[in-house]
Amino acid sequence: GAAGNTLATHFGGYGAGVYGLIAAAIIFAFTYEDTRVDIQTFSCLPWQAPKGGNNCEDCNLGDLPCSEYRCKSLGQACELLNKGTAEETCTNVHVNDVNPPIIRPLEGALPAGHKYIGVESNPPSPGFTIINLNSTDGCLKAFTPLKFGIETFDDGEGEQSQCKIDFERTDNFDLMNNYIGGKNLYSYEHIEQFILPNAESFVNSSIVLENGKDMTFFIRCQDANGNSNAAEYSVNFCIDPSPDTTPPKISATSILNAGCIAEDQSEVPMEFYVNEPSTCKWDTEDTSYDLMNNEMSCSTQLHQINSQQLFTCQTTLTGVTRDGTDYFIKCRDQPNKEENSRNEMQESYEFNLHGSTGLVMKNLKPNGTIFGAVSPAPIELYVETSFGCDGGQAICFYSETGEEGDYISFFDTNSGNGIHTQPLSLLEGEHTLHVSCVDSGGNLAEDTTTFNVEIDENAPVIARVYEEENLLKVVTVRDSECAYSLNSCDFSFAEGTQMPFANTTIHVTEWNQENTYFIKCRDEFLNEEADCSLVVKPITNFL
Repeated sequence: GAAGNTLATHFGGYGAGVYGLIAAAIIFAFTYEDTRVDIQTFSCLPWQAPKGGNNCEDCNLGDLPCSEYRCKSLGQACELLNKGTAEETCTNVHVNDVNPPIIRPLEGALPAGHKYIGVESNPPSPGFTIINLNSTDGCLKAFTPLKFGIETFDDGEGEQSQCKIDFERTDNFDLMNNYIGGKNLYSYEHIEQFILPNAESFVNSSIVLENGKDMTFFIRCQDANGNSNAAEYSVNFCIDPSPDTTPPKISATSILNAGCIAEDQSEVPMEFYVNEPSTCKWDTEDTSYDLMNNEMSCSTQLHQINSQQLFTCQTTLTGVTRDGTDYFIKCRDQPNKEENSRNEMQESYEFNLHGSTGLVMKNLKPNGTIFGAVSPAPIELYVETSFGCDGGQAICFYSETGEEGDYISFFDTNSGNGIHTQPLSLLEGEHTLHVSCVDSGGNLAEDTTTFNVEIDENAPVIARVYEEENLLKVVTVRDSECAYSLNSCDFSFAEGTQMPFANTTIHVTEWNQENTYFIKCRDEFLNEEADCSLVVKPITNFL
């Protein structure tokens, strides 16, 4: 799962996660009457506490204190009061709220060139109309992203609520199928966006366009106490019914334009994402659609639309060189119509790919023996990458088993300097870590490091002490730092006189046979004896 190419979107703000489930419902309505296609829509939404706050006080019962998490889990209206004191208590803060949320259009959510008109409050006659300021009749263009939003209030103040949207009338909030934006979170603002097919797509579907162009969505919202709108809030607009005269547009690609592919590759599978059903071709020469030599396999049915509301065209681009190869793509829309009725891109979509050198991994650490003062010991996994598609920029993963699917991304990775780090806490013993790094073009570098972790909670051991060249020399078993006092062992390390050289095994000071040296040594983990590590006393007669 480490390798792969990045989806490059060229239309700001229309990511896969922001399209509501209403789009899937519309597609189903287009298809289920006259085909055997079954569309299954799955959603994974955050768990929400029960509506209201009838059980808030249960948190205050029993011997355990009530936490904010326990309080809020009992109901949407539950709040923990007197936080941080001995009198924390959970209660229903909206006990007197019996009014449904008031819905208003969210200013600023509409794309440029669109406007809300006919805004009526909720209640009594709720709703608004969206118009396109760039068209004579105000109708929205087909296969163009539509984005709008609402906000909810109670007594003039913003109120957090859940909001649903549907293209069919229902009797209450619970019967509605889709949360706005695909999110069931309680929020002040709710935004929906999707791409509308053209008016012809609604023919023989379960959605009836009034006057062949007018469409309505219905919205209800519910607050934390379970109060929801009895009357539906309507969002009205019309879809431009005139014949489609706009050529298709390539909105995204599976590899970034001017992107890179892995070393020793000259061809690569590609996907181009088109805003409406089309057929597409490519060539290395900028020529007409009919003269292009390479056809793509394109999805042209509404139920084949992807999560970004785009239609996928697949192909394999060949002849990719190290210096780069230019490709030219053209598409025609409305594949079920006569050729002379279809709209063709007049200008080619220009696309470039280039090859690369391999990704190189170096300086993988730790290795050998690593000492720690506590268990588990804090260890930093470190590796550098260079070359590849992006001058060493890559994403690195590590695993204890080396098995596919068992790799975890480094905490600090994908940086421009090619340095990747991961903090670990490891027990004493031998450890083997497998590291895999991949860049944007799919270049892969792998390596393994084996090292030992030794836990030493003891102060450094002095192996030898002697006088040489009028210097007192102390030798420790491992790297450490030493300090001394001429008075007693009753001194802190910082109060002592430092002995060069710190972080080595040799420590020296000027020798004076009139002095007694009370010496303390500590390692890099600051392990030290409470008493002296060594006391050096001069003597005049050894025998």
